[in-house]
Amino acid sequence: MIEIQRALPSKFGKRDLMGKDHWHTLDIDEYRIVQPTIICLGGNGTTDDTPETQVGDKHRTGLQKANAFCKLLESLVGLKMAGKNISSTYRDVEVLGFSYGKDRISDRTGNFSIGYVRKIVNNLLMPLFMDEKHELLPPIESARNLSLVTFFTHCHGSRELDRIMKMLHDELVYKGYSSDTVQEIFSYTMNVAYCPLPDETWIPTIRVESMTDSLNVGLSGLYRDYYGKKLNGIDVRYDKPNFSRGKKLPDWMNHPYADRVTIYTSRMVNTKENSDLRNLIDEHTAFLLGRNADDWSIKTKATNLDAVSQMTALALGEKIACSLQNYRKGSGDVIKIEVSQIYDYCKNILEWFDESELQC
Repeated sequence: MIEIQRALPSKFGKRDLMGKDHWHTLDIDEYRIVQPTIICLGGNGTTDDTPETQVGDKHRTGLQKANAFCKLLESLVGLKMAGKNISSTYRDVEVLGFSYGKDRISDRTGNFSIGYVRKIVNNLLMPLFMDEKHELLPPIESARNLSLVTFFTHCHGSRELDRIMKMLHDELVYKGYSSDTVQEIFSYTMNVAYCPLPDETWIPTIRVESMTDSLNVGLSGLYRDYYGKKLNGIDVRYDKPNFSRGKKLPDWMNHPYADRVTIYTSRMVNTKENSDLRNLIDEHTAFLLGRNADDWSIKTKATNLDAVSQMTALALGEKIACSLQNYRKGSGDVIKIEVSQIYDYCKNILEWFDESELQC
Protein backbone atom coordinates (compact mmCIF):
# COMPACT_ATOMS: atom_id res chain seq x y z
CA MET A 1 0.00 0.00 0.00
CA ILE A 2 1.46 3.36 -1.07
CA GLU A 3 0.94 6.72 0.59
CA ILE A 4 -0.65 8.52 -2.34
CA GLN A 5 0.16 12.17 -3.11
CA ARG A 6 2.24 12.82 -0.02
CA ALA A 7 5.22 15.08 -0.56
CA LEU A 8 7.00 13.37 2.34
CA PRO A 9 6.10 9.78 3.33
CA SER A 10 6.05 8.52 6.90
CA LYS A 11 9.00 6.32 7.88
CA PHE A 12 10.17 4.21 10.77
CA GLY A 13 13.23 2.52 12.17
CA LYS A 14 14.79 1.15 15.33
CA ARG A 15 17.67 1.70 17.69
CA ASP A 16 20.52 -0.50 16.44
CA LEU A 17 24.00 -0.96 17.87
CA MET A 18 25.52 -1.42 14.41
CA GLY A 19 23.76 1.47 12.66
CA LYS A 20 24.92 5.04 12.13
CA ASP A 21 23.97 7.04 15.23
CA HIS A 22 22.72 3.67 16.57
CA TRP A 23 19.78 3.81 14.15
CA HIS A 24 18.55 1.50 11.41
CA THR A 25 15.72 2.45 9.01
CA LEU A 26 13.17 -0.33 8.44
CA ASP A 27 10.60 -1.30 5.79
CA ILE A 28 7.14 -1.38 7.32
CA ASP A 29 5.99 -3.85 4.66
CA GLU A 30 8.56 -6.38 5.88
CA TYR A 31 9.11 -5.82 9.62
CA ARG A 32 7.33 -8.00 12.18
CA ILE A 33 7.19 -7.79 15.99
CA VAL A 34 8.58 -11.00 17.49
CA GLN A 35 9.94 -9.84 20.87
CA PRO A 36 9.34 -7.16 23.55
CA THR A 37 9.04 -3.89 21.65
CA ILE A 38 8.62 -0.26 22.67
CA ILE A 39 6.91 1.86 20.01
CA CYS A 40 7.78 5.56 20.38
CA LEU A 41 5.47 8.13 18.79
CA GLY A 42 6.66 11.71 19.17
CA GLY A 43 4.84 15.00 18.65
CA ASN A 44 3.79 16.24 15.22
CA GLY A 45 7.13 18.03 14.90
CA THR A 46 8.72 14.60 14.39
CA THR A 47 9.10 15.26 10.68
CA ASP A 48 11.67 16.88 8.38
CA ASP A 49 12.56 20.44 9.33
CA THR A 50 11.50 23.48 7.36
CA PRO A 51 13.58 26.69 7.42
CA GLU A 52 11.20 27.90 10.17
CA THR A 53 11.64 24.88 12.43
CA GLN A 54 15.33 24.09 12.06
CA VAL A 55 17.79 25.14 14.74
CA GLY A 56 20.45 27.39 13.23
CA ASP A 57 21.88 25.85 10.08
CA LYS A 58 21.13 22.29 11.18
CA HIS A 59 18.39 20.64 9.12
CA ARG A 60 17.02 17.64 11.02
CA THR A 61 15.10 14.82 9.39
CA GLY A 62 12.07 13.25 10.98
CA LEU A 63 14.00 10.04 11.58
CA GLN A 64 16.73 11.94 13.41
CA LYS A 65 14.07 13.37 15.70
CA ALA A 66 12.49 9.93 16.11
CA ASN A 67 15.91 8.59 17.08
CA ALA A 68 16.27 11.33 19.70
CA PHE A 69 12.86 10.46 21.19
CA CYS A 70 13.87 6.80 21.39
CA LYS A 71 17.09 7.83 23.16
CA LEU A 72 14.94 9.68 25.72
CA LEU A 73 13.13 6.41 26.35
CA GLU A 74 16.49 4.71 26.86
CA SER A 75 17.57 7.29 29.42
CA LEU A 76 14.40 6.74 31.42
CA VAL A 77 14.47 2.95 31.64
CA GLY A 78 18.24 2.40 31.66
CA LEU A 79 18.64 0.83 28.22
CA LYS A 80 22.13 1.53 26.89
CA MET A 81 23.88 0.99 23.61
CA ALA A 82 27.45 -0.20 23.90
CA GLY A 83 30.05 2.54 23.91
CA LYS A 84 33.35 3.47 25.49
CA ASN A 85 33.52 1.60 28.82
CA ILE A 86 29.78 0.79 28.52
CA SER A 87 28.28 -2.62 27.86
CA SER A 88 24.99 -2.88 25.98
CA THR A 89 21.94 -3.52 28.16
CA TYR A 90 19.79 -4.33 25.13
CA ARG A 91 18.67 -7.93 25.52
CA ASP A 92 15.48 -9.16 23.88
CA VAL A 93 14.16 -5.60 23.47
CA GLU A 94 13.47 -3.54 20.34
CA VAL A 95 12.86 0.22 20.37
CA LEU A 96 10.98 1.53 17.32
CA GLY A 97 10.48 5.16 16.31
CA PHE A 98 8.42 6.85 13.60
CA SER A 99 8.66 10.07 11.60
CA TYR A 100 5.50 11.65 10.22
CA GLY A 101 4.76 12.38 6.59
CA LYS A 102 3.59 15.68 5.13
CA ASP A 103 1.32 16.69 2.27
CA ARG A 104 3.56 19.69 1.50
CA ILE A 105 7.28 19.95 2.16
CA SER A 106 6.66 23.45 3.56
CA ASP A 107 4.33 22.12 6.30
CA ARG A 108 5.84 22.65 9.74
CA THR A 109 4.21 19.55 11.22
CA GLY A 110 3.36 16.05 10.05
CA ASN A 111 1.03 13.11 10.67
CA PHE A 112 0.22 9.61 9.51
CA SER A 113 -1.98 9.25 6.45
CA ILE A 114 -4.89 6.85 6.78
CA GLY A 115 -2.97 4.49 4.50
CA TYR A 116 0.05 4.49 6.81
CA VAL A 117 -2.13 3.89 9.86
CA ARG A 118 -3.48 0.84 8.03
CA LYS A 119 0.07 -0.33 7.32
CA ILE A 120 0.90 -0.13 11.03
CA VAL A 121 -2.25 -2.07 11.89
CA ASN A 122 -1.91 -4.72 9.16
CA ASN A 123 1.86 -5.22 9.21
CA LEU A 124 2.96 -4.53 12.79
CA LEU A 125 -0.04 -5.33 14.97
CA MET A 126 -2.48 -7.71 13.25
CA PRO A 127 0.14 -10.52 12.96
CA LEU A 128 0.14 -10.60 16.78
CA PHE A 129 -3.48 -11.83 16.63
CA MET A 130 -3.32 -14.26 13.71
CA ASP A 131 -2.07 -17.81 13.20
CA GLU A 132 -0.24 -19.14 10.13
CA LYS A 133 -3.62 -19.74 8.43
CA HIS A 134 -4.51 -16.06 8.96
CA GLU A 135 -7.21 -17.00 11.48
CA LEU A 136 -7.66 -15.33 14.87
CA LEU A 137 -5.68 -16.85 17.71
CA PRO A 138 -7.39 -17.77 20.99
CA PRO A 139 -7.78 -14.53 22.99
CA ILE A 140 -5.24 -15.61 25.64
CA GLU A 141 -2.56 -16.04 22.95
CA SER A 142 -3.40 -12.68 21.39
CA ALA A 143 -3.11 -11.13 24.84
CA ARG A 144 0.29 -12.77 25.32
CA ASN A 145 1.52 -11.39 21.99
CA LEU A 146 0.16 -7.89 22.53
CA SER A 147 1.68 -7.84 26.02
CA LEU A 148 5.07 -7.66 24.27
CA VAL A 149 4.25 -4.12 23.08
CA THR A 150 4.64 -0.91 25.10
CA PHE A 151 3.90 2.57 23.74
CA PHE A 152 5.69 5.80 24.66
CA THR A 153 4.05 8.90 23.20
CA HIS A 154 4.31 12.67 23.31
CA CYS A 155 1.55 15.15 22.48
CA HIS A 156 0.24 14.36 18.96
CA GLY A 157 1.70 10.86 19.23
CA SER A 158 -1.11 9.91 21.63
CA ARG A 159 -3.69 10.97 19.03
CA GLU A 160 -1.98 8.90 16.35
CA LEU A 161 -2.00 5.94 18.75
CA ASP A 162 -5.74 6.40 19.29
CA ARG A 163 -6.24 6.26 15.51
CA ILE A 164 -4.16 3.09 15.31
CA MET A 165 -5.91 1.32 18.19
CA LYS A 166 -9.40 2.27 17.00
CA MET A 167 -8.64 0.83 13.56
CA LEU A 168 -7.13 -2.27 15.16
CA HIS A 169 -10.22 -2.67 17.39
CA ASP A 170 -12.57 -2.42 14.41
CA GLU A 171 -10.49 -4.86 12.35
CA LEU A 172 -10.42 -7.44 15.15
CA VAL A 173 -14.19 -7.15 15.64
CA TYR A 174 -14.66 -7.59 11.89
CA LYS A 175 -12.48 -10.73 12.02
CA GLY A 176 -14.60 -12.27 14.75
CA TYR A 177 -13.71 -11.10 18.27
CA SER A 178 -16.36 -9.32 20.32
CA SER A 179 -15.67 -5.71 21.27
CA ASP A 180 -15.44 -6.72 24.94
CA THR A 181 -12.85 -9.39 24.07
CA VAL A 182 -10.77 -6.84 22.18
CA GLN A 183 -10.89 -4.42 25.11
CA GLU A 184 -9.75 -7.18 27.46
CA ILE A 185 -6.85 -8.02 25.14
CA PHE A 186 -5.97 -4.33 24.89
CA SER A 187 -5.59 -4.25 28.69
CA TYR A 188 -2.34 -6.21 28.28
CA THR A 189 -0.52 -3.34 26.61
CA MET A 190 0.05 0.21 27.92
CA ASN A 191 0.79 3.73 26.75
CA VAL A 192 2.96 6.12 28.77
CA ALA A 193 2.08 9.57 27.44
CA TYR A 194 3.78 12.91 28.13
CA CYS A 195 1.53 15.96 27.64
CA PRO A 196 -0.92 14.02 25.43
CA LEU A 197 -3.55 15.77 23.36
CA PRO A 198 -7.08 15.54 24.79
CA ASP A 199 -8.60 12.55 22.99
CA GLU A 200 -10.01 9.05 23.35
CA THR A 201 -7.95 6.47 25.23
CA TRP A 202 -8.22 2.94 23.85
CA ILE A 203 -5.58 1.24 26.03
CA PRO A 204 -4.41 1.62 29.65
CA THR A 205 -2.49 4.89 29.82
CA ILE A 206 -0.21 6.70 32.22
CA ARG A 207 -0.47 10.42 31.44
CA VAL A 208 1.68 13.38 32.51
CA GLU A 209 -0.11 16.74 32.43
CA SER A 210 1.75 19.96 33.22
CA MET A 211 -0.16 23.14 33.97
CA THR A 212 2.72 25.05 32.38
CA ASP A 213 2.47 23.13 29.13
CA SER A 214 1.58 26.12 26.96
CA LEU A 215 0.08 24.05 24.12
CA ASN A 216 -2.21 21.56 25.86
CA VAL A 217 -3.37 23.87 28.64
CA GLY A 218 -4.42 26.24 25.88
CA LEU A 219 -6.25 23.45 24.03
CA SER A 220 -8.12 22.27 27.10
CA GLY A 221 -9.51 25.04 29.28
CA LEU A 222 -10.73 22.31 31.62
CA TYR A 223 -7.22 21.83 33.01
CA ARG A 224 -6.50 25.52 33.36
CA ASP A 225 -9.80 26.77 34.76
CA TYR A 226 -10.99 23.89 36.92
CA TYR A 227 -7.86 22.22 38.14
CA GLY A 228 -4.66 24.16 37.56
CA LYS A 229 -5.58 26.99 39.89
CA LYS A 230 -6.03 24.59 42.81
CA LEU A 231 -2.88 22.55 42.32
CA ASN A 232 0.34 23.33 44.15
CA GLY A 233 2.99 20.74 43.34
CA ILE A 234 2.07 17.25 42.08
CA ASP A 235 -1.07 15.16 42.29
CA VAL A 236 -1.71 11.64 40.96
CA ARG A 237 -5.20 10.45 40.03
CA TYR A 238 -6.53 7.04 38.98
CA ASP A 239 -9.65 6.90 36.79
CA LYS A 240 -11.77 4.12 35.34
CA PRO A 241 -13.23 4.41 31.82
CA ASN A 242 -15.55 7.40 31.23
CA PHE A 243 -14.33 9.20 34.35
CA SER A 244 -11.82 12.00 34.90
CA ARG A 245 -10.52 13.03 38.32
CA GLY A 246 -13.25 10.90 39.91
CA LYS A 247 -16.13 12.56 38.03
CA LYS A 248 -18.16 11.12 35.15
CA LEU A 249 -17.41 12.86 31.89
CA PRO A 250 -20.24 14.64 30.06
CA ASP A 251 -21.62 12.90 26.98
CA TRP A 252 -20.20 15.47 24.55
CA MET A 253 -16.59 14.75 25.52
CA ASN A 254 -14.39 12.01 24.03
CA HIS A 255 -14.59 9.11 26.46
CA PRO A 256 -11.63 6.96 27.50
CA TYR A 257 -12.19 3.24 27.01
CA ALA A 258 -9.51 2.08 29.44
CA ASP A 259 -8.12 2.72 32.93
CA ARG A 260 -5.58 5.49 33.27
CA VAL A 261 -3.39 7.27 35.77
CA THR A 262 -2.81 10.98 35.36
CA ILE A 263 0.17 12.71 36.96
CA TYR A 264 -0.80 16.37 37.31
CA THR A 265 1.90 18.91 38.08
CA SER A 266 1.46 22.65 38.53
CA ARG A 267 5.06 23.27 37.51
CA MET A 268 8.04 21.00 36.98
CA VAL A 269 10.94 23.33 36.24
CA ASN A 270 9.53 26.83 36.57
CA THR A 271 9.45 26.71 40.36
CA LYS A 272 10.76 28.92 43.14
CA GLU A 273 13.85 26.74 43.49
CA ASN A 274 14.67 27.62 39.87
CA SER A 275 13.79 31.30 39.91
CA ASP A 276 16.30 32.03 37.15
CA LEU A 277 14.31 29.70 34.85
CA ARG A 278 10.87 30.85 35.93
CA ASN A 279 8.59 31.54 32.95
CA LEU A 280 11.41 30.70 30.54
CA ILE A 281 10.83 26.98 29.99
CA ASP A 282 7.83 25.63 28.11
CA GLU A 283 7.10 22.36 29.84
CA HIS A 284 5.54 20.86 26.72
CA THR A 285 8.86 19.36 25.63
CA ALA A 286 9.27 15.71 26.62
CA PHE A 287 13.05 15.98 26.70
CA LEU A 288 12.79 17.63 30.12
CA LEU A 289 12.31 14.11 31.48
CA GLY A 290 15.77 12.96 30.35
CA ARG A 291 18.18 11.36 32.82
CA ASN A 292 21.96 10.91 32.76
CA ALA A 293 23.26 7.51 31.67
CA ASP A 294 26.08 7.25 34.21
CA ASP A 295 24.18 7.79 37.48
CA TRP A 296 20.52 8.17 36.35
CA SER A 297 20.34 11.67 37.83
CA ILE A 298 17.89 14.13 36.30
CA LYS A 299 19.55 16.32 33.64
CA THR A 300 17.61 19.49 34.48
CA LYS A 301 17.92 19.99 38.25
CA ALA A 302 14.39 20.49 39.58
CA THR A 303 12.66 18.52 42.32
CA ASN A 304 9.18 18.45 40.76
CA LEU A 305 10.67 17.35 37.44
CA ASP A 306 12.75 14.65 39.11
CA ALA A 307 9.64 13.17 40.75
CA VAL A 308 7.63 13.22 37.51
CA SER A 309 10.53 11.74 35.55
CA GLN A 310 10.88 8.92 38.07
CA MET A 311 7.16 8.14 37.88
CA THR A 312 7.29 8.09 34.08
CA ALA A 313 10.34 5.83 34.15
CA LEU A 314 8.75 3.48 36.67
CA ALA A 315 5.61 3.07 34.54
CA LEU A 316 7.69 2.28 31.46
CA GLY A 317 10.04 -0.02 33.34
CA GLU A 318 7.25 -2.03 34.99
CA LYS A 319 5.47 -2.55 31.67
CA ILE A 320 8.66 -3.55 29.83
CA ALA A 321 9.58 -5.96 32.63
CA CYS A 322 6.12 -7.52 32.29
CA SER A 323 6.70 -7.92 28.52
CA LEU A 324 10.02 -9.62 29.14
CA GLN A 325 8.48 -12.05 31.63
CA ASN A 326 5.76 -13.09 29.18
CA TYR A 327 8.31 -13.40 26.36
CA ARG A 328 10.66 -15.61 28.34
CA LYS A 329 7.84 -17.63 29.87
CA GLY A 330 6.34 -18.45 26.46
CA SER A 331 3.23 -20.28 27.68
CA GLY A 332 0.80 -20.58 30.57
CA ASP A 333 -0.80 -17.60 32.30
CA VAL A 334 -0.16 -14.15 30.86
CA ILE A 335 1.18 -11.57 33.31
CA LYS A 336 -0.43 -8.13 33.26
CA ILE A 337 0.65 -4.95 34.98
CA GLU A 338 -2.47 -3.24 36.31
CA VAL A 339 -2.90 0.52 36.07
CA SER A 340 -3.88 0.51 39.74
CA GLN A 341 -0.43 -0.91 40.57
CA ILE A 342 1.26 1.95 38.71
CA TYR A 343 -0.93 4.37 40.66
CA ASP A 344 0.27 2.90 43.96
CA TYR A 345 3.90 3.01 42.82
CA CYS A 346 3.58 6.67 41.79
CA LYS A 347 2.08 7.57 45.17
CA ASN A 348 5.03 5.83 46.83
CA ILE A 349 7.48 7.90 44.79
CA LEU A 350 5.75 11.09 45.95
CA GLU A 351 6.24 9.98 49.55
CA TRP A 352 10.00 9.75 48.97
CA PHE A 353 10.09 13.49 48.31
CA ASP A 354 9.70 16.08 51.04
CA GLU A 355 6.25 17.57 50.45
CA SER A 356 7.63 21.06 50.99
CA GLU A 357 10.00 20.53 48.03
CA LEU A 358 7.17 19.84 45.59
CA GLN A 359 6.10 23.38 44.94
CA CYS A 360 4.87 26.06 42.59
